[in-house]
Amino acid sequence: MFLPSLYEFAQCTKARHGGTLLDSPEFSSRYLAWLIDLKGHGDFNGFVPLMTTDEPGKRYDKLPRTLEPKDSGTIAEFLVEDPLTILGLGESPTKPIKENAQKKHEHFWARLEEAAKELAHPGLKVVLQWRLSTVGGHHLSNLVYEPYLKPGGRGKPKEQWLAITKTGAKEPLYFRANTSVEATFSVDGNLLVLDEAILEWWTRWFRKWVREREEACRAARGGGRVCILTGDPDAPISNSHLPKIMRSGVFQSFGATLASAEAESFHSYGLAEQVQEIPGTRKGPDASYANVSVRAAIGYCNALNYLLDNDDHHLVVRPMVVCFWAKQQQASSRFFAQMLNKPEPRAVQDFLKSPWAGLDRQLAKQDLFYSVTLSGNAGRVVVRHWMQQTLEEAVENIRRWFEDLQMVEIWQPSEEVKKKRKGKPPDAPQGKEKEQMPPLAIFRLACATVRDADDLQADVASQLYHAALEGTAPSLSLLKPVLQEFHSALVGDTKKKPRFPFNLSRFALLRLILNRNRKEGVPMIEPKVFETTDEAYNSGRLLAVLAEAQAKAHEYKLEGAGVAERYFGTASVSPSSVFPLLLRLNRHHLDKISKSDKYRGDERYLEQDIQGILRKFQPASPGQPPQFRRYLDLQEQGRFALGFYQQKAEIEARKAQGRKSAPEQSKQ
Repeated sequence: MFLPSLYEFAQCTKARHGGTLLDSPEFSSRYLAWLIDLKGHGDFNGFVPLMTTDEPGKRYDKLPRTLEPKDSGTIAEFLVEDPLTILGLGESPTKPIKENAQKKHEHFWARLEEAAKELAHPGLKVVLQWRLSTVGGHHLSNLVYEPYLKPGGRGKPKEQWLAITKTGAKEPLYFRANTSVEATFSVDGNLLVLDEAILEWWTRWFRKWVREREEACRAARGGGRVCILTGDPDAPISNSHLPKIMRSGVFQSFGATLASAEAESFHSYGLAEQVQEIPGTRKGPDASYANVSVRAAIGYCNALNYLLDNDDHHLVVRPMVVCFWAKQQQASSRFFAQMLNKPEPRAVQDFLKSPWAGLDRQLAKQDLFYSVTLSGNAGRVVVRHWMQQTLEEAVENIRRWFEDLQMVEIWQPSEEVKKKRKGKPPDAPQGKEKEQMPPLAIFRLACATVRDADDLQADVASQLYHAALEGTAPSLSLLKPVLQEFHSALVGDTKKKPRFPFNLSRFALLRLILNRNRKEGVPMIEPKVFETTDEAYNSGRLLAVLAEAQAKAHEYKLEGAGVAERYFGTASVSPSSVFPLLLRLNRHHLDKISKSDKYRGDERYLEQDIQGILRKFQPASPGQPPQFRRYLDLQEQGRFALGFYQQKAEIEARKAQGRKSAPEQSKQ
């Protein structure tokens, strides 16, 4: 159902430039980074940058796009291309242009000459005149190759191509790493690529190319076959599935093929054998075993690229990407994108109170919601997971997801911290493009399993996504890395290098995993401290109170590792080996607090907390000390960590309330 659903989406979805995605595949929406500005008589006016600090250029909704196979590196786009391809330059002045790059350069200009000849277009003639006088002889005074370092950058300047703009500023031709850079021409301030006569010529050229490809595919197979998407009984079956699927950071920079295979085992009954060679392609088995017509393949590939290009329809957690859409209520995709990418706390609370606000629930019972999880493998798109359910089920699963993630927060960042981080969450992975995501975003939750976000595995994010939309339980194997990262952050946390051990994402994920994998007889973990007989959870609570007593005894000026940092690892695995010692040490801490001028009297509240928790550890016989567990398994270690976190959150909340009420009492 994957390909038929994509094809149906292409039939019903409007492209940015008008019409459906099936109507005009020869155009696409892309960014232009540079304009090569020419005067009406062919003189070079200068390079005009279109990029900003936030955007990789100016977006245009209707730019020509070819579907010719580009694997050889010799096929160019029409009028819009990489600057070095247009100019015919190598990586540096001392490195000659490579053979395939030279062919691509020649192909670019050959097609432009073809259009100029057929249209007798004055603007195209100006561009060709400029090429003869400038590009061939490389007389570009506005382009230099020299060392450059961005303002505020660190390290050594790097030699690269720099364009000198009209203001005299030098800008890197390739201003952002791993981002495609495209340029086009303007003549006397008019962009040729927006000229209707030129665009109509391109449409005619493209449709002719499609017809020729269909005829070649039909001839190669000795006739037509039934297309599995359109039902056409005599369709020319495509030997490849173009256009390629594009998504920076997930697939290769030049794109990947969605449905393709070369191994003979994939080609049953000789469906992929070619009677004769298809021009521009190699011989042998190809993708035609899928029995999809040329136009149908273009349609579903366009649909997938549209989903990957629209923020309301996808979620990227490298090295995978998830696309989603509804069959009828397309506006619902924006809701899912917000809830999965940027679930702001206020939006989550509003959603939990009224999950169907803005959506037609009656229609959602019949409407279908689709989702596909993709990753890259060389030049292939790997479909990791396909999901189809009703829209009502998807919304209800999202509601359960956020209910299971609810967790009390230990602290709010101070104004000083907020100012320093410029609004970015203080416990977010540093230096990542996703660092501004809220704590309950899937990326932030997945990062709780690793030290560095670059080490994130696709399987982890995939599990969480399925848990959100299908209501599944993430694997218990995720508990181990989450607990290890928490313990490491707890021990390694310093003021100079904060590790933020108590970040909300980590403990929200712990609660979700434990509750969804809960064994019979084990209590459901609540969002904040709750009364239970679970010994693992209460052991964690006890450690938090003992750590607070030690900190208060030292007036919160304790240097080095304290009770929590030193004993958390052992206590969470074998409570019986640690707590008798800690309870003896605690007597000294309480005695010290009772003699303190600043905190005298607080020892009574701490003692009440400790005794209240200890009563839950029933001794074997009256008069005996509390009996702690000798060993806690992985799930119990998770409940220990949650008890520790939630008890600490309650302690911090009391202290905050005390600070708030103190000024009011002093006024009275």
